[in-house]
Amino acid sequence: MIKKLTLTRFGMFADRVFDFSRVTVFLGKNEKGKTTIFDAILDNLCDVGGNSEPARMLKNRYGAKSGKKAERISSLEFDHETLEFSVEEFLSLYAVKSGVMTISMDGKSDWVSKIQAALFTGGIDPKSIKEMLEKEASEKGSLAHMIQMRRKTGERAEKEALLKTAREERRSILTSQEELEKRSKELQQLRSSIGSREADLKRISDVVATHERVQKKVELYEILKKLAKRKELSERLVTLAEYQEDRSGEAKEYNDAIAKSLEEVVSLKAKAKTLRDECLRREGEALVQKSQLESQARIAYPLKGLLEHIDRDCPRSVIRQTTVWNRALIAVSAVLAVTGIGGAAALGFSKVGLAILAAGIIASAVIAFLARSTAETEESADAGAFLKKVVRQWRDLSGDASFDAATVGELKGSLIRFEESYRQRNESYNHLEKQIEDTRKNINAIAGELEEKEAIKSRREDALRQWLRSLNVESLEKYMKMLNDCSTTKQKLDLIDEDLQKPLTEYSCDDKEALKVKAEAMAAALEKETAGVLPIPETELAGIRQQAAAIGTE
Repeated sequence: MIKKLTLTRFGMFADRVFDFSRVTVFLGKNEKGKTTIFDAILDNLCDVGGNSEPARMLKNRYGAKSGKKAERISSLEFDHETLEFSVEEFLSLYAVKSGVMTISMDGKSDWVSKIQAALFTGGIDPKSIKEMLEKEASEKGSLAHMIQMRRKTGERAEKEALLKTAREERRSILTSQEELEKRSKELQQLRSSIGSREADLKRISDVVATHERVQKKVELYEILKKLAKRKELSERLVTLAEYQEDRSGEAKEYNDAIAKSLEEVVSLKAKAKTLRDECLRREGEALVQKSQLESQARIAYPLKGLLEHIDRDCPRSVIRQTTVWNRALIAVSAVLAVTGIGGAAALGFSKVGLAILAAGIIASAVIAFLARSTAETEESADAGAFLKKVVRQWRDLSGDASFDAATVGELKGSLIRFEESYRQRNESYNHLEKQIEDTRKNINAIAGELEEKEAIKSRREDALRQWLRSLNVESLEKYMKMLNDCSTTKQKLDLIDEDLQKPLTEYSCDDKEALKVKAEAMAAALEKETAGVLPIPETELAGIRQQAAAIGTE
């Protein structure tokens, strides 16, 4: 038997549950959902699928049954075993019960047996009984007997119908009486339960009202606390009045100026230190070079005299020149002269002869000139004794006993190199002294500039200290702290004023003082009413309210 029908979403119904008993009647006007309930039973009791006419009818009326967009959701619960019907079987039984005798027969089921079982009890077929009685009557009696039998059968059927109707009326009356007694008992129980629940509801309502008053008291104390805090912040803001104007821009200018001066001072100090280090290094080099020059300076002047002695007194080689004639070329020259004279004579000293004579003489003169050459002969002087003397002198002068030279030229070259080395070292020393002097000048210039920058920095720091004294603070950090404190106090005060705007409106107060007086009076009254009652969390109070609402609904 069907126990319960749940319509989660089906037609006009949403989250509805219908409980079934042995006989369940749905009564209502048209379009109130009777057919919808029947269709929900059909949808759950039968396998309505595919593209059958019932399936299309249910989809058109109530939407799809499955998928993400399911629109008809319902379920059936049974007492014991689950009932199963085909669609045709269910619709046909419904038609027979309704008096519609045109039904659709399903070849897969024994419809005759099921209809007989639905209409009669005991498995007796009226048609078989009629045929059997007619057969017995035709075999045993006459036509009159058959007519009487037919009349008695009719009377019996009428009596049985009346008896059945009377029994049904009696059963209905007994059922109604039993139902009435049952309902009376249920009503009495309900009245008793309602009385108990009404007492519970009153008790819970009293608890809710008490805690609401406690909650209101807490809210009033919170308002008074905010008013006290506002007064404290207002007084604090008065003491911070001179910091309400944000002058951090001026402070930043002072700070940036001092930072810039400090940066310049640090840079100049670093530059001066670098120059002093460079000067010390060069002075060290100068001392080394000066020591070397002093050791060389004592022999520099005698060295000059020694070189002059070498140039003046050193024995020199004598170069003698002699003229040398090329005998072969002289012979050729003579032959050419004789040939010219002979040719001229042969031609009788004619013009051609004279030309030949002139050519022979010129060629002879040129060859004779070419035949002459000059030869130089060097007569060397003995310079060994002079070299030994000068080498000894240089050893004594320089203190280098190992010095030696093979020739006077080699000796002179060594002395000239020493002289050049002394000259270069002297120039290097003088250049180094000049660099040291320039560096000292730069150090002095930087020292003056550093003194000026430190004075500027000191003036700027004095200006900042004077500005801070005008604001009654000792340092820039203290001013920024006071400025931030003033801004934070303002923000807190604004937030409290914003929070107090609602109670000002709720309690119809024109100003904060009136709100304070009213809140104190209300809080004192509620304190008397709720003495000894501790506040509970809002979630717990909400749960008690829900419990009261549930009891009221019940």
